[in-house]
Amino acid sequence: MNLQQKLKVAGYEISEDSYRKRAIILSIIYSFLSTALIGILILISNAVNDMNLMMFLILLVFLGTLLMWYLINIKEVDVKIEMYRKGIDYELGFLLKHMVVVLRSGIPPYNIFLLTSKGYGKASEVMERIAKKISSGISPSKALREEAEMVPSNYMKFVLLQIASGIDTGGDLAKILEELEKQITNEKVNEYRRFGYRLSPMMLIYMLLAIILPTLSVPIILIILSFTGRGADLNIIHLVLLLMVVGMVQYMFYRYIMFAKPRYSLFE
Repeated sequence: MNLQQKLKVAGYEISEDSYRKRAIILSIIYSFLSTALIGILILISNAVNDMNLMMFLILLVFLGTLLMWYLINIKEVDVKIEMYRKGIDYELGFLLKHMVVVLRSGIPPYNIFLLTSKGYGKASEVMERIAKKISSGISPSKALREEAEMVPSNYMKFVLLQIASGIDTGGDLAKILEELEKQITNEKVNEYRRFGYRLSPMMLIYMLLAIILPTLSVPIILIILSFTGRGADLNIIHLVLLLMVVGMVQYMFYRYIMFAKPRYSLFE
């Protein structure tokens, strides 16, 4: 999937070039603000007395933050697609159960897209687009395959292709969907287990970076500064900066764990 397709899936109404220009402009603005904040903190802490060194550090910080913010802004579309994928996967279990109930009751296959186009979050948005394509004259099989090409969720993609194949071959769609729901649920169980295995080393790294190192760094710095005769240079500002770094590390770990955590509506 190229960048233009990603923009379409994520709901951006801009071209690829406009998206890149937007990322560059935002990166420059955020970099100026970040550099100004870091420069003020350096001045307050009196960490650097040489003006030439100060200017060199500010330039280095500006270039570093510029690269960092550009990578963040250019990857914004990927983050939105990932959140969209998770939204689809989260509601997929109950969506499939609803579709099975509808088909078992004798309702025509086209109506399952209308009946499930509301109430299941991002997954219902997929059903709604398929229903609109079918109502505009596109065959159900073609509409399903077209949507399968654009949907970011592999589970939903597999479901749509299986429904399309069932419609083409005249198979029992209710039975197909029931088997798909069981298979996807088993896959999600395995995904939860894999996340649990990854969580242990992540917690070890978190303990090292956010608890052990900050706890030991203050007495070690005091000991080193006392040997150099600069023990009095460590003041409240340095401790506040250390606290800010620790808080940032903890927040990053928290966001990463929440982002990496698998979710499925049948388990919650």
